[in-house]
Amino acid sequence: MKSTYILAVNVLVIAVVLGGVAGFVWWQNGFEERLPIRGDQVAVGLVPDDGTYIAARYYASPGKVEQRGVILLHMFSSNQNAWNNLAAELQDRNFEVMTLDFRGHGDSDGEESALKEADYAQMVNDAAEAVEYLYDLNADMNIAVMGAGLGANVAMQLASRDESLAAAVLVSPQHNYRGVKITKLNKSFTRPVYFLVSRFDTVSLTATETLYQDNPATTKELRIAEEAKGRGTKLLNKAPKLRDAIIGWLEITL
Repeated sequence: MKSTYILAVNVLVIAVVLGGVAGFVWWQNGFEERLPIRGDQVAVGLVPDDGTYIAARYYASPGKVEQRGVILLHMFSSNQNAWNNLAAELQDRNFEVMTLDFRGHGDSDGEESALKEADYAQMVNDAAEAVEYLYDLNADMNIAVMGAGLGANVAMQLASRDESLAAAVLVSPQHNYRGVKITKLNKSFTRPVYFLVSRFDTVSLTATETLYQDNPATTKELRIAEEAKGRGTKLLNKAPKLRDAIIGWLEITL
């Protein structure tokens, strides 16, 4: 997807995708018009086809635009800030990284209390805009999509429908999270996939083990964490070794 970007100082500018409705919204704070310098974090707005505003953040790798990218999708009743640790660590290891607030969460449009099953079904489109953002930076980028809890289910849905995505990382997934179902999709997903769950997570443990067993991918890994209690990003933020293991897997896989 080819996009036009309009950058400005201290103003909000919408860049509309040529031939479509979706676009990107940028905030630029500085004294000159510029693209984000390497190593920066910049706030970005994404607008899927239904016009919902999605708040996002781009973590630019320190050097040139890299061949490897990661999309990070947060848990239910959370926001993109839950990924701050992992996003910065991936950035330092030369990945291009995108985080976002799902609709009804964080600074995106909508109220969490008003979300219906149809809204959860649209979250895969929120995430798809982040993928397009990275491809506009480098059309040949190898991109993995990673999610936690609700975000894990959205990640599998997105990776299943977008065959250009290179890999998926699912942290504390479930078979059906508020109507976001992945059981059948997982059984036909053959690209590399990494599953992570805490031994102490009684809600997600059995589901994660079953999803791993049913997945037909040649390259797949299951990590049942003994290091800490917690689910999704709460688990990852308690255990730096788990984050490092995922980054290592992504470095090899992408």
